[in-house]
Amino acid sequence: MTRYIIEYNGQAIAAYNTEVGAKIALKRKWAKRYPAATVVDYQTFRANDVMVDSINLMSGKPIKVRRSELGGPLDPGTETYWSS
Repeated sequence: MTRYIIEYNGQAIAAYNTEVGAKIALKRKWAKRYPAATVVDYQTFRANDVMVDSINLMSGKPIKVRRSELGGPLDPGTETYWSS
C-alpha cells in the first residue's frame, strides 16, 4: 500500500493512506500554513530526501542527515536532539 506525503521544503508535514485524502487534507487543513506544499507518494519523497550537511552540536564535527530531518528533533545539530 502506498502512502502519500504532504511535503513542504523537504519536510514531511503529514501522511495519508490515499492520494485523494492527502489532497483534501492539504486543501482544508494545511494550505494556509504551507501555501507551497505538495502531495507526493512515499517513494518519490524518499528518493528526493537526500543527505545534507549539518554540524553536531556537541562535538562541532560535520555530519550528514536527511534533508527531512534537518533542524528537527532527529538532527544532532539541534538542541532539541540533545535535550530529549
